[in-house]
Amino acid sequence: MKKILILTTFLGICTIASATTISLNETFTSTAKTSSYKINVSAENQSLSFDTIQNNMESILKKVKDLKENKNLECNGGKYSINPNVIYINNKRETKGYVSNINFTCTYNDTKSLNKFINYLNKSNINKISIGTSNPILTEEEITNSYRKLENQAYTFAIDYAKNLEKLFSNKTCSIKDINISKDQRYTPVLRNTLMESSALSKTSSITKPIDDSLEVKINANYTFLCE
Repeated sequence: MKKILILTTFLGICTIASATTISLNETFTSTAKTSSYKINVSAENQSLSFDTIQNNMESILKKVKDLKENKNLECNGGKYSINPNVIYINNKRETKGYVSNINFTCTYNDTKSLNKFINYLNKSNINKISIGTSNPILTEEEITNSYRKLENQAYTFAIDYAKNLEKLFSNKTCSIKDINISKDQRYTPVLRNTLMESSALSKTSSITKPIDDSLEVKINANYTFLCE
């Protein structure tokens, strides 16, 4: 894991009698490589028959359930409604059959299972398929490990900084009075992948992993040192 130390953003020094208090803010950043991704998939179905659309949507939900049970792909969502398909002919409002949309947010580790789902939708009676942006995500274990390493880095920095302060104040003993660490809960992609959206996908369409498979994890540390 690559670690980047961002230099001091704030430094405060307060001297009272023979004691000197130093306040310091530091930001620590690391780049975490991930193997998990998230993508939005939606499908639209139009038909003159209400039952046909309902059967199509229920078949999609069954496919998603099967993929999840086999631990191939996890897709959340899947709520849908069937509404009259309203069109305008010569400025006249008419109803032509029914239309329904179904949306999923899918999490995947490899593209094979995701493409299997996309191909299933292509071969079904769906009229339109839309694919959103595929983004890297961190697992709970990856998040915990990243924060733990950054916190160790922050504590090591504090120990070294106290030693350097003793060299600066040669007649004083310097110690760590307080450390307050806060986690930045935003995980920023190192590189932003190109937006990929498609409707009426071809039968040979497939999803590939995004180039940016790394996320930036960050903590902020507020230090107080005492030299006396």
